Amino acid sequence: MARLLSLPLLLAGSLAAAGDLSPAQKAKIQYEQQKALEEVQKKYGNRKPSELSNAERRAMAQEQAEADRKVLERNGVSHKDWAVSSVRMGRSEKSQVEAAGKELQAADEAAQKKKAGAAGSNGPSEVKIQRGFGNDMPAVMEDKGSSEPEIEIQRGPTNK
Repeated sequence: MARLLSLPLLLAGSLAAAGDLSPAQKAKIQYEQQKALEEVQKKYGNRKPSELSNAERRAMAQEQAEADRKVLERNGVSHKDWAVSSVRMGRSEKSQVEAAGKELQAADEAAQKKKAGAAGSNGPSEVKIQRGFGNDMPAVMEDKGSSEPEIEIQRGPTNK
């Protein structure tokens, strides 16, 4: 009898846990899942499943499931709670999750640009290529298949 009474409490507890996720948390989990799946696809050369062998397809599916499981585990959500939470989202909550996801993506892109900008400032600056010595005496380097490239100076009109 006590077991029968505890069953509804367990079910209610799991539903409450699924409903405890805020739209920001759901967006974070979705974004992390998307990144994890992209990493797995990148590992397999971003090929379509039809281009993979059966063994590669099976391994890729297992790695995607493992990556998905790790993301959910990292965020403290069970697979069941995540599925229930995803199914029970209403339109307004879906739009809130999308908006939070766009904010996460924008923040991540800004961080990547900042990281690339910091790395770029330490590296060589942009190389400027100049053709010729000036407008009146341009020079062109051409490789004609010989061992050394030839420099050809083209005489242009002078403005004197």
